[in-house]
Amino acid sequence: MKDRSIRRNLYRVLRKLGIPRSFINENVRLDGDLLLDAWDRDCFLFYVEDTFGLRLSAADARQMSTVGSAISFLGRRLA
Repeated sequence: MKDRSIRRNLYRVLRKLGIPRSFINENVRLDGDLLLDAWDRDCFLFYVEDTFGLRLSAADARQMSTVGSAISFLGRRLA
């Protein structure tokens, strides 16, 4: 899957969580800048698994600290 497609789908996941599109860019931190709490983070991981057809571990989740790192991680996993 190409980065552009991954980015588009990841942005859709974040929009499902109620995050305005104007807040989303590759440099924002999921926990810090977007203020995802534990519940939001679990929902994020569920939506990512569902959208991309993956099963993620806790270690995988820790690798996705920013939107950009999530795109990179997903690009590696889906290659």
